[in-house]
Amino acid sequence: MLRVLGLDPGSRLTGWGVVDDGAPAPRLVAFGRVALPRSSGRANALKRLQEELDLLLAEFRPAVVALERSFTARYPGASLALAEVRGAALAVLGRWGGTLREYPPAQVKAAVVGNGRAEKRQVAFVVQHTFALPAPPPPDAADAIALALCYLRLRCLDARAAGMLASVSAAWTQLPDCGRDRKCGRPVRTGEPE
Repeated sequence: MLRVLGLDPGSRLTGWGVVDDGAPAPRLVAFGRVALPRSSGRANALKRLQEELDLLLAEFRPAVVALERSFTARYPGASLALAEVRGAALAVLGRWGGTLREYPPAQVKAAVVGNGRAEKRQVAFVVQHTFALPAPPPPDAADAIALALCYLRLRCLDARAAGMLASVSAAWTQLPDCGRDRKCGRPVRTGEPE
């Protein structure tokens, strides 16, 4: 069984969600948020985030971590704070050494909700109903769970696409030579007039 940890880094709250790829459907194992204390200084807040991520990796032992790829924020200070949090998370994940996949928010929303411009409440609604939760999870946690689901759904599509590509390639090699260029289907020029 494949276990995926989704991480939604934020300048104040980092959401996380652990999902197992079970049959017939994925199973939500746990979710939560890591609050970054503002009063202890930025360095201590990032240190706490790294410690919490180390604990999550040790406790849940995921095979894959799905991390939200940062986007450009409207305000430079917010972009910098988010970049610091992502850097702290990436340092922990680099030490961990497992499989890391990064997805932009629009791709996650498209894979989970079906609309790359979905609102946070729509993501939370789909997560709540996918896992039959009594209430929607907090937005940061819902986004992290959606990241894990995104990985699992895209992984299935990638496997299907690879299978289709292999069967098309196999069929292509079985075609008789028809005097056409195999790359583009145009007639092969031999230098003789047609």
